[in-house]
Amino acid sequence: VWNSPSGSTKPRTLEDIIAAGKMIHSSFPDVTFSIEEMLVDGKKVMVRYIMRGTHQGEFKGLPATGNMVEVSGIMIHRMENGKIVEEREELDRLGSYQQLGMELTPKEAKK
Repeated sequence: VWNSPSGSTKPRTLEDIIAAGKMIHSSFPDVTFSIEEMLVDGKKVMVRYIMRGTHQGEFKGLPATGNMVEVSGIMIHRMENGKIVEEREELDRLGSYQQLGMELTPKEAKK
């Protein structure tokens, strides 16, 4: 079970996880992940990581920009019998979008 964002009420399926991995690798073919910190407490493992890659393919409808992107994230894994059975993830989506050149535009206030 993968929940991203961590408070998601609809966990992602195995097919969703595979599709997300393929999308990341086609959008950022040189992608790397570095573990910056890892904490273990009983049946839970927390990993703080940084994903780095160059935007060389379409990403969520955005054509390749050539921008180098660095995105930080935290995953909490719940373990059973030595295997990951649940993941909860938070990552800096806004930061990643800004590095790709996207901007936030506020909605017009309701009258």
